[in-house]
Formats: sequence, structure tokens, C-alpha cells
Amino acid sequence: MARIIEEPITKPNGEEWRNETVTTHPAFAQIGAYRTRGGNTALYGSDFNHHAYMTIKITRSELNRGLNRDWHYGRGEIIEVALSEAQWATFVSTPNMGSGTPCTLQALEGRIIPGLPDPTNRSDQFRGEIKAKLEKTVQKVADTLAGVEALGLPKGKTAALRETLASLLTELHSNLPFVASQFEEHMEDTVEKAKIEVHGYMTGVLMRAGVDALSGQLPPLRLGHDDCTSESGG
Repeated sequence: MARIIEEPITKPNGEEWRNETVTTHPAFAQIGAYRTRGGNTALYGSDFNHHAYMTIKITRSELNRGLNRDWHYGRGEIIEVALSEAQWATFVSTPNMGSGTPCTLQALEGRIIPGLPDPTNRSDQFRGEIKAKLEKTVQKVADTLAGVEALGLPKGKTAALRETLASLLTELHSNLPFVASQFEEHMEDTVEKAKIEVHGYMTGVLMRAGVDALSGQLPPLRLGHDDCTSESGG
């Protein structure tokens, strides 16, 4: 369907002697990007709570003219979305990629959108998923072993198969959960080291920028419940 073309509407604005006008059109809009600080905000598509993030606002707009110059006024917010620093970087650097970058809708046509709860603990999520899949696999192997036993075949013909299935059950029941727990401990240790590296980098940035000028500001990324409080409490 072809897009309808509509002429803008221009009307006098204020007293006639000032010769000011205001021009409106359904297509007139304004967009702004803002760095937002403060709070402890959960964002869609991010595993962390954020003390700093980017906000994009789009409003309707009108064109004002007076004193031989133009200026634009935003009138009525249409939409407001929030993006983490990483999402913002992806958004501006990867056009024409996929279906877009995740963002958090904060307001729509003047209506405040409900906020998100704290992000899901990813370790707990993966632990639960692995456990569920492991239980299903163990049950399938146990059912297969029971089926072999129920066939009533000579033990000599099924011994190797029964031994293999029994060994597999042992691996699933005992050894695999141990490997998974070791991997989990390794990942937790890696995450903690990453937090230290990130905090060290952020501290260096704050020192270079001037601690006095930035005193009282929270770091842009909340890495853990006790990360920011442990240093100041001791």
C-alpha cells in the first residue's frame, strides 16, 4: 500500500506582530539519547542490575519559526526505552543485523510500563536445566535396561548389553554430577575473578577522571549484592 502524502499545517503562533508560526504534521518527531544514572535497574536481556544505562526517547514534534529562525519543540512522549551499555554499543554498531537489539520498554504514549524484577540467577537456571535433562536420561536408560531384562533372552546374549547399560547408569548417577559440580565451581571462580578485573578497571577510570569530581556516583554496573558495599563497610 502506498504511503499517503499529507501537507504540514502552519498556523500563527502568538501575537500577529511577532510573525511567529507553528507547523505540525503527524510525521514530525524528535529522538534523543540520554545517559541515565542512579537506582538499581533490571534490564531485559541483561544478567545484571544497572546503576547506569542509556535511555532513548521519541516524542512528537512541532516546528516553530520566528525571528527568522526555526526551532523544534518536543510535544508528548511516544516511547521511551532503556538499554544497557553493552546493548547500546550493539545497537549503534550493528545495523541490518537480525531482528534488532533487546531493549526495555519504560513508557509508551505517556503510560509507565511496569518494571522488571531482579535478573534470574543464571547458575541456578542452568543447574536446574541440567538436573532435569539428566533425570530424563537416567530414566530412559533404566527403562531400556528393564526392557532388556523383560525380553527373557539367554543371559549370555544380553550380558554385554546389560553391562553397558548398567555402567552408563553409574556414570549418569555418580560421575557426571560430580563433573558438573566441578565445572560450576570453576565458572563461579572465573566470574569472581572477572568481577575483580572489572572493578579494578572502573576504579582506574574514576581515578583518572578525578575522584573528587565523581564522588557519590555509583558504578554503572552492579555485579553482585555485596560487591559495592564490602569495600565501604570495612
